[in-house]
Amino acid sequence: MAYNFSELLSKTQEWMQEAATHGWLSASEAADLQLLANNESHQVFDGEQGKPLVVAFFGGTGVGKSSLLNRLAGEDVARTGVERPTSREVTLYIHDKIKLGNLPSELPVEQIKVARHHDQDWENVAWIDMPDIDSVEQNNRHLVEQWLPHIDLLIYVVSPERYRDERGWRFLQSQGAGHGWIFVMNQWDRGDPSQIDDLRTLLAKSGFADPVLFRTICKQPIPDDINDDFEQLVNSIQALANRHTLAHLEARNIQVRQQELKNTIIDALSRMGQSVSTEQLLAHWKHDWQTTSEVLEKGLQWPAKYVAQTFVGRYKGIPMLARLPYQSGESNEDHESTQVPTLWDAWAQTRFEDVVDLITLEADHIGLPAEPYRQALVPVVDGARKSILSQTQQSLRHALVKPGNLFQRIFMPLFKALSVILPLAAASWVGYRVVDLYYKNGSGELPYLGIDFAVHSGLLLLLSWLLPWFVLRNLRPSLEKTAIRGIENGVELALDQLGTQVEETLETTAKSHNDFVESAQNLLDLCDKKPELPESGVSDQLLNRILSSKQVNAKLQKQNV
Repeated sequence: MAYNFSELLSKTQEWMQEAATHGWLSASEAADLQLLANNESHQVFDGEQGKPLVVAFFGGTGVGKSSLLNRLAGEDVARTGVERPTSREVTLYIHDKIKLGNLPSELPVEQIKVARHHDQDWENVAWIDMPDIDSVEQNNRHLVEQWLPHIDLLIYVVSPERYRDERGWRFLQSQGAGHGWIFVMNQWDRGDPSQIDDLRTLLAKSGFADPVLFRTICKQPIPDDINDDFEQLVNSIQALANRHTLAHLEARNIQVRQQELKNTIIDALSRMGQSVSTEQLLAHWKHDWQTTSEVLEKGLQWPAKYVAQTFVGRYKGIPMLARLPYQSGESNEDHESTQVPTLWDAWAQTRFEDVVDLITLEADHIGLPAEPYRQALVPVVDGARKSILSQTQQSLRHALVKPGNLFQRIFMPLFKALSVILPLAAASWVGYRVVDLYYKNGSGELPYLGIDFAVHSGLLLLLSWLLPWFVLRNLRPSLEKTAIRGIENGVELALDQLGTQVEETLETTAKSHNDFVESAQNLLDLCDKKPELPESGVSDQLLNRILSSKQVNAKLQKQNV
């Protein structure tokens, strides 16, 4: 084969499981592929010359499947309907040289009976007598489903009374597209030629234009003057028991299973949606978020003032640097309820959750599964309050480190200096005048200073101190206003960060979706690689007759229905 189907199936399983983990597919949808994987064929039998032709007898209750196997074996291998009215076990009839491989875990060993023989004519054939598939026992149907992937040739046994029973026939049609089919009307001694013609017509409608159909009589003892097609049945099975037939049936089975796998991937892709650009989602988000962020900023102004007032009132009289939250050794939890208790309240959280829900609805509107986007945005929504508080506290710290505006920060040091320099200068000048006039008065040049000088000197000293003090007092930034500005800046930055986080999440999720779609397309390309059919063999005419073209083609064209 040009590739390994098991490897392709394994890759598809990994893809679907990962898609289910990310929410692009549901767990039940991923389980659908598991059912297909459970039907994968294993090397149950191994002969000296390779895998034998696995032939299974199917049919309804009382049609004589076990009796037919007993006649083929020449001995009582399978229990007949008188001995097992419900037919709840599988009988394997194989040559001594055929070894049982590692049975898959889903095959119940306790419901398998193994009988061996030494007949060289059937050295390359493994016979299986299956339970009655029309029985009310659900376990019978389950056993048939478990064994079907390991079967090459189905011998569908009917009786003149029950050849129109559609329950088992429809079941095998739905499950056995990749198998060869031989039809046997058993108990022919009670049949009529018109029934054979009627059965051929029914088979033709099901895709068998020239079905391989035989008549047999398997009652005990077998009459000497028996007139049936048993020898032709034996010859046909022996003609098919070769490597060419096995290779062709295997290739046909892989082709059908390959198409089933492709249909499963296509169905999954239809639920996931096609690759999309994030532009539409991002444009929708930016429009909604711009409106919502403006509403949030206005709605949080009053909580910001309340928090600032609470902050100022709590730390009034404490030095500026000591007022900062999160001193060393203190945790976020210690301050979260005391520093900004009501800043990001339930109203704000609800507004944010609403706008995030809108983007998931938009994803669903454009044909994408909303659940992966909802899952991806959950951490952003849940962490919104923490992001707001963290950014607000950081901005509050920065605002308190540099309070006021640029004008205030430039002129406050100047007037602090003037509040010292001007009074000192005025006092120095007054002192100088007092000493100078005292000296001159002592020499008789000028009289002593009077009340007027004292009053005016006092006024000068007062003005030299009052003027810079008054300006400095008005230049000093308000702690409450500084806190409000820091909180509002923090809220604005935090909202911008939330918007950016949502955008990044949308882009990451969309990229994840596109990657899954691309991987699925690669898997579909692998499914389109057809298995190589073996070269022609002597049994090609018989081989073509046992294969249903209509049934297989229906499966191969399922995606176009």
